[in-house]
Amino acid sequence: MVSPYAPLITPAIHALTIAITVISAYHIYRQRSTAYNYVKNLLVIVYFVFMSVVVSEFVRVNYDVIFGGPPTAEFMRLYTEGGVTFILLDVLLLTIASAAIYFRPSGSFIDIFGDIVKHTWHRIAFFGFASYIVLAALILILFRPYSIIALDNLWGVRIYSTSFSYPYLVVLLIVLIFFLAYPSILLIAAARKAPEQAIRRALIILPICWTLIGLDLMIFNGYLWTAGIDANDAGYLVAATVFSITAIVFRRASVLAGFFNVTPAVLEVRVEYPFSKRIGVGKTFLTKRNILLEVDPSTDYEKVVKDFAVEVLSNRYVLFAFTSKGSPIYKALSDVQGVIGITRFFVMTDRVSYPRPAEGQVYEVLVPQHDQPVLLDVLDKTLKGNPESNIAVVFDSVSDLIISLGLEKAYGFLKHANEIMSDPRITSLFLLSRAAHDDKTMNLVRTLFADHLSYDSSGLKVTKKA
Repeated sequence: MVSPYAPLITPAIHALTIAITVISAYHIYRQRSTAYNYVKNLLVIVYFVFMSVVVSEFVRVNYDVIFGGPPTAEFMRLYTEGGVTFILLDVLLLTIASAAIYFRPSGSFIDIFGDIVKHTWHRIAFFGFASYIVLAALILILFRPYSIIALDNLWGVRIYSTSFSYPYLVVLLIVLIFFLAYPSILLIAAARKAPEQAIRRALIILPICWTLIGLDLMIFNGYLWTAGIDANDAGYLVAATVFSITAIVFRRASVLAGFFNVTPAVLEVRVEYPFSKRIGVGKTFLTKRNILLEVDPSTDYEKVVKDFAVEVLSNRYVLFAFTSKGSPIYKALSDVQGVIGITRFFVMTDRVSYPRPAEGQVYEVLVPQHDQPVLLDVLDKTLKGNPESNIAVVFDSVSDLIISLGLEKAYGFLKHANEIMSDPRITSLFLLSRAAHDDKTMNLVRTLFADHLSYDSSGLKVTKKA
């Protein structure tokens, strides 16, 4: 006996599926990192094309309620051909997205295809696959290799469904195999080139998720239909759930990629030198220097760091700050952010064991503050990810590092950090609190830096200059 609530189950599942898809699309749309920006736009389209298919499913199941009678032959034809065509369109869009992730075009959207055309193997694979997708859609529309049947769904409700011929199911299976053979390989190849392990892991997860979605749709929309089982509502719910995973994975990959490959600020701002003016030196003083800044913690030393940020950002540097959430330095640099440029924050914390994006914060990545190798790896990838840009680094603070790691490990970290930042494109500012250490510790740390500054109640002074 069919439950009186059975007709409500499938519409409820469809509503949940649409809600998950809309939230996922919004999650992608709100992703503000410039990394993989073309992919963001493509994925938003993918989500809404998928949502339109789910809406058509809702209309099919509730046709008699909406229109007062069984579905017409014309509606079932549009539903079948339109739904499969839209799914094939999503496959094509995901293939283009894979190419965009692999090639990372720097110009307009059309440059994705320009990069494909430049490479013979990619040109053959992409346009061959795209042509086959179009052919699969034309076969469906012109030859109609399906029939309309009435059957019971999982909940015992009688509805009209589509039964595809087995030869056409083979055509669709070849589409799935092609997807495994080309877009997935592009993403795996892109993962091998990624600068950070978390990005590599995310780019590997994407093709796995997309393949699962393809298998899900083949099984629920193809073979189960042909076997006389209508379980599309469950199939689409599974697909939407996996799509939501890809939304999270993509956001993490793009945010991290954006951290390691940053375009300097292009805002038209007046070049300023407030930091150099404080100590009465020339405008080129900060160029190519790794500076140790000794501060009196009872002073407003964060204003000095803010002046440093204003100076380097207005001179088109990319600024990275290693600091803790809520520190005076974090607050001071946050005030600069968005005014003359973008500061990237590596927030040091005990809450993570590997770098990962901070929730809800586009310009922040959490890093483990007590893991010296990870911190050095993050610093190295940051510098290598911007080979053509001038880079400024603020490290807040050396004192916290010494207290948490011990003097020996902190000394080793600072020594390796200075070696990494020996590139003439790089300017750095390391903060050290005078009150926190004895003279022996202070003198040992000073040996690692050629340039020393101090800030106390008397102001900012140069105590040693290379």
